[in-house]
Amino acid sequence: VYFDAAPGIYNEQIRMHRIGGAGPNARVTFRSASGSPGSVTLTYASTAAASNYTLQLDSASYVTYKNITIEATDSTNGRAIDMAHSASYDSIYNCTIIAPTSGGSTNTSCGLYANLLSGRNNSIIKNNFQGGSYGMHYQGIAALDPSKDHVIDSNTFAGMFAYGMYVSFTSRVKVRGNTALMDAPMANNAYGIYCSNCDSGYLFKGNKVTIDNSQPGINYYGIYLSQSDSKLSEYGTVASNQVIAGDVNDGNVYGLYMTTCGYNNVVNNVARIYTTANTAYGDRKSTRLNSSHSSVSRMPSSA
Repeated sequence: VYFDAAPGIYNEQIRMHRIGGAGPNARVTFRSASGSPGSVTLTYASTAAASNYTLQLDSASYVTYKNITIEATDSTNGRAIDMAHSASYDSIYNCTIIAPTSGGSTNTSCGLYANLLSGRNNSIIKNNFQGGSYGMHYQGIAALDPSKDHVIDSNTFAGMFAYGMYVSFTSRVKVRGNTALMDAPMANNAYGIYCSNCDSGYLFKGNKVTIDNSQPGINYYGIYLSQSDSKLSEYGTVASNQVIAGDVNDGNVYGLYMTTCGYNNVVNNVARIYTTANTAYGDRKSTRLNSSHSSVSRMPSSA
């Protein structure tokens, strides 16, 4: 079932629950009639923390939003998309997702937000995330109750203040081919891609983080993985990622940072790091058991 939106700006808030009859062979798709995200904008300024979203998929499953701009405009309640409760098998594809510019590190300003998510198998693919404190905050319930089998692929993140992508309490998550630009001003601890408690069979592959104009005294982490444990039968993989810190950087820069991550393969990642600060790491690991075969290129500080 397809719903084609005519070109225009739609100032409204949408909350979707489970759709009767929707399923693997009956997906419900909302898309711009022209096929261009710039032709259709769904925008809203929420005034309440309890309804902080422009679009909410609340236990809705087998729903796709495609080729649409989705924007939150309130500086306090600035979440564009909220995926809630058991939302599963949903897809956000080729959308422009805009959150207000933020000077804080809370997730109330966020392009795509999920917290305590019990759903599974969602796909976030080829979207352009702009602004927010977080580009994406995507979190399951707990380490012992993770949200499973999500795909985050080929998205771009820019203009965020604290995190490009934050992923936590997931299992078998696939994070592939995403790009993040970390450009000042940013939070005191800023992350391009952050992962915590992403367990069992995770894949971080082919992502690229670029760090520009970093400021003195600020810690910039390109790709950061913490407490992400796999097992012998289902290794985690961190492969073919790039972290590039160019010629105009004065902050503390960490390319690939892994701590307390077990049973994983780290292969063919590249970090080219330049900063005038004394702290510059291409590849830093503190793990319980790690199989590392990375080819990491480092360009340390000139200091």
